[in-house]
Amino acid sequence: MTPVSPDAYGTRQIIEANRRETFQRRARLWQRWWLPPLLLLLAVCGCWRILKVDQTFSEQFIWPTRGARFIEIRSSLNHPDRPGGSITIVVGGLNRASGTGVAFALLPSLEINNSRVFSLVYGSGIDDQDIVNKFDALVGAVHPREVTFFGSSMGGDVALELAAHAQQSRDEYWQTYQQTLDPMTGTASLLGHALMPTAIHRDVGAAAHGVAVLLIGSDTPGAISPDAARSRAAPDPTGAAGPPPDDPTTTDTFPPPRLGVIFLDCTPLNADDVRDSSRTKADALTALTESLHTDGGALARLAAETLAQQRQWSSGRFPFLQIRYSDLLYKIKQVLREKLGTTGVSTQLVKDQYGVIRRIDIDAVTESFHPGTPIVYFLPQNPADDHTVRVEQVQTQLNELGKERDLTITFVPIPGGSHASAESKPDTYRRAINRLAEQ
Repeated sequence: MTPVSPDAYGTRQIIEANRRETFQRRARLWQRWWLPPLLLLLAVCGCWRILKVDQTFSEQFIWPTRGARFIEIRSSLNHPDRPGGSITIVVGGLNRASGTGVAFALLPSLEINNSRVFSLVYGSGIDDQDIVNKFDALVGAVHPREVTFFGSSMGGDVALELAAHAQQSRDEYWQTYQQTLDPMTGTASLLGHALMPTAIHRDVGAAAHGVAVLLIGSDTPGAISPDAARSRAAPDPTGAAGPPPDDPTTTDTFPPPRLGVIFLDCTPLNADDVRDSSRTKADALTALTESLHTDGGALARLAAETLAQQRQWSSGRFPFLQIRYSDLLYKIKQVLREKLGTTGVSTQLVKDQYGVIRRIDIDAVTESFHPGTPIVYFLPQNPADDHTVRVEQVQTQLNELGKERDLTITFVPIPGGSHASAESKPDTYRRAINRLAEQ
């Protein structure tokens, strides 16, 4: 046979024939009924794998903290580490640059009467029982005589639940104290003190050396049992025996602290108080993460936060978006700095915050409070400026609960305020807190 020149394989006719064959083969492949579902399945599996890797990486290196922590906030005041006194628990929302930012912004007003200030910092998720256990452990270590709460946004729901728990613990202690009174002397017997399930006995060594509480675990010695009474107990009556002693210098036990003021800042009392746009986004995120059995991590949080603020970096509607790339780059850097650079502000928390709002039973919570319990509610002077919570609706509900439960409700309008703006307008909040303390 006559040899064929190598150039004969690269002729125009052969190249075109090979292209036609390739196109025909691809066309026959795309005509297969199973190809589109297969590609969709591969895309879903790829996204799921990316989310799982993102979640695992973020939990290990970006948000390693698991479980809540109570961190003491110290300013220029010299806090004596001794039993007694008062403490203020600050519970912030989630859309904040720092878990302790609200507490620092309101200093020194929260330290009136040398109150020690503790800020609740969330972990990778919100576990109600874990928070209660850590609060009981904090009380067992610090032994305060009074506890005040400040809750920002959905953090107010957590603060309300803790306040109800604190009041129930004190009521249980008072009931047990009454049962142990000696009918002859009107004082508690030694046997009665030993039988009190919620009495916290003095730790002389700890009292002498002071207790510096930065990370409190649920297994801390001296913690009040989380299984305190769940039903409402009678308020401290006035009688011959008097209320249980609150001064730790004169008794061998530390009773649970009495409830002070409850400050709420644009806090929703139920899911209906959250505006439709925010609730719809939360429901969509919850449905997506639950259907995929993964919460994602830093990348998912970055995408969710950036897309949620789409109007700040683009105009138009999908898919006809006109992207301003300089604004988009600025927004990505802002989210990285403020939403991903904080320990514990995870994607799981974004979903859990609405779970906290849905779980709260405000009727049961307020039923635990004694008549006259003071609740102070901060809201924008123009309620429409709060684009997250229907604060006017909350105001109406609080007024009704105040009349029904005989609670002391005070509303504080913030000029020029928006949703939970304690960090952006701290001077206004501090003046209001100082003015209320003088009354």
